Amino acid sequence: MTGNTLILSREKNLHPFYVEKLKLKGFRDLIITDVDKDGLYNLIREINPSHVMVEASFYECCTPYMMSELLNVFPELNISAVNVFKYPDNLAKSFITNGVKSYVNILEGIDEFYIGLDKIKNGKNYISPNVKYILDLLPYLPAPAYSLTPKQIEITKLLCCGFKEKEIADILFISRTTIHKHKKEIYAILNISSNPHRLIRTALKLEIVKQDELYFNPANFEISKKTTTRNKRRK
Repeated sequence: MTGNTLILSREKNLHPFYVEKLKLKGFRDLIITDVDKDGLYNLIREINPSHVMVEASFYECCTPYMMSELLNVFPELNISAVNVFKYPDNLAKSFITNGVKSYVNILEGIDEFYIGLDKIKNGKNYISPNVKYILDLLPYLPAPAYSLTPKQIEITKLLCCGFKEKEIADILFISRTTIHKHKKEIYAILNISSNPHRLIRTALKLEIVKQDELYFNPANFEISKKTTTRNKRRK
C-alpha cells in the first residue's frame, strides 16, 4: 500500500499506540486526527489518503453509519475499522455491510490483530473471525445504510420525544402501518436495535435532534391512585 494512511481516533492517549503498531507493520506516512464532520472532509480532500483507518468507537454507536455517510461523499475511499475497546461484534458487522473494507479487533488477540494489519498493508481485505462468523450466519447481507429522508427525520424526532406510532400517524396524517414501516427502516439505517434509549442517544450524537428539541409527551400519562390495604381487626 502506498500513499498516506489517515487514522481517526478521539483517544489522544492512544495515538502513539497506533503509530507504533502501524509502523511496525510497514505503514508509512501516517496522519492521525480527531477532527470530524466538515473538518474531516476538508482534510481528506487536502491529503487524498490512500487508506483511512477509523477507531470503531470514533462516533460511539454511530461509527458504522457515519462511515457510510463518508463513503457517500468519497465513494472510492478505502476504509478499515479498528477496535481496541469493547465494541459489540453484532454492531461491528455493520461496518462491512456499510462498505468498510476491513475490520480488525485487538480483543481477539494480538496475533490475529497483526494478521489483519498485514493483510490490510498488502492491499487485501480482512474481517475479524468473530465478525465473519456473524456475517456468515446471515441469509443475505443487508443493504448499506443510506441517509434518512426528511419524513424519517421528522418521525425520529417525534419518537425521541416519546410519541407512540398512533400519535405520530395522527400528527403527520399518515397511516399507522406507514409509520411502523418507517420506524423499522430508521432503526435499520442507523444500525441500532429497536430500543428507544439507543435511538435518542444515536439521534443526539448524529445531531438529528438537538437536546433542546427533546420534550416529554404527556398525552397518555396517567397517575394511578395508590391503594393501601389495612389489616382487618380480628373479632
